[in-house]
Amino acid sequence: MVKRILHFQGRMGLGGAESFMMNIFRTVDLSEFVFDFVIYDTYKDVTPYNDEIKKMGGKIFVLPDPNRHFFKYIQELFRLLRTKNFFAVENEIYFGGGINLLLALICGIKTRVAVSHATSDGKGFTRTHLLLAFFLKKLLITTATDLVAVSEDAGNSLFLGKQFLIVPNGIDLAKFVDAKRYRKSNREKMGIEENTVVGINIGRLEKQKNQTFLIDLVDSMNQRQKNNFKLFIVGTGSLLDELESLSRAKGLEDIIVFLGERTDIDQLLSMSDIFLLPSLYEGLPTVGIEAQAAGLKSIFSQNISSEIKLTNECLFLPISSGSFRFWITEIFKSEQIVKTTSRLFFYDNKVAAKKLMTLYRK
Repeated sequence: MVKRILHFQGRMGLGGAESFMMNIFRTVDLSEFVFDFVIYDTYKDVTPYNDEIKKMGGKIFVLPDPNRHFFKYIQELFRLLRTKNFFAVENEIYFGGGINLLLALICGIKTRVAVSHATSDGKGFTRTHLLLAFFLKKLLITTATDLVAVSEDAGNSLFLGKQFLIVPNGIDLAKFVDAKRYRKSNREKMGIEENTVVGINIGRLEKQKNQTFLIDLVDSMNQRQKNNFKLFIVGTGSLLDELESLSRAKGLEDIIVFLGERTDIDQLLSMSDIFLLPSLYEGLPTVGIEAQAAGLKSIFSQNISSEIKLTNECLFLPISSGSFRFWITEIFKSEQIVKTTSRLFFYDNKVAAKKLMTLYRK
């Protein structure tokens, strides 16, 4: 009989946590395991993976958003766990995931896996919040049978000193390595001249990802000297209108291009020269692995774990306003041959899937 694993995801967009689980799902033996997903009704219209999930036999359960209707969420989740025959559950929610696992424990589900994808929940640092976060972390650890993290930093942040298994953000390595050969044709499609330096940022348009820094960076670059530079920002989110307005206000609409949510990330990386990720915090960003696999020089904020360094052309820089000159210098530094380390192959999705699925075969 096929074993069904329910994932508490919240939303199924094109973010790193969602991509992580879909990359795993694509590699499992569907005659042995199938993944189902819980998402919140707030994000019911975010559907890039829905058809693929259903094609592979998975189900998507839409529940009330607990941030708005907490008790109704608890009631409907309890009913779902009691009426469906789930072999295991896996929590991807950083803040409050212990409640999901507690309900699974009450309903008799024996395998309960907690996965940490980030180093912070981004919800604030008030005394009340910190106390609540500590309680919920303790609840998560107490109710989980297995702890998993995508990086050392992500695990240390959530699991309070408990031992955990590292399962990296696996990607389809071959697809991104192979994308390099389409550089010329993809630049021609986008009307990019060969001597234009193309920067790219990929991620949700939210405070955590800090795209405001990139707009200010390009503005600083433009004020010092006109350069043949273009920045593509890929993704969507609650700050889209604000970021586009900021870009227009600074007169950068011809330099900064917002591409929205895209599924052809490998092709977009192939036409780019440098990947930029000035996030305020991360676990181990999947897109950073993809960018390096595609052969791009990559600059990350110093807030991101050095575990992401997979090539000789991977740097970590501060994100204060006074740091613009360091970013600009690196962006226009003479191009070097990007050489990957052997650690890159640790991030192949087949390797990651094999490691994670051992928890469900115990």
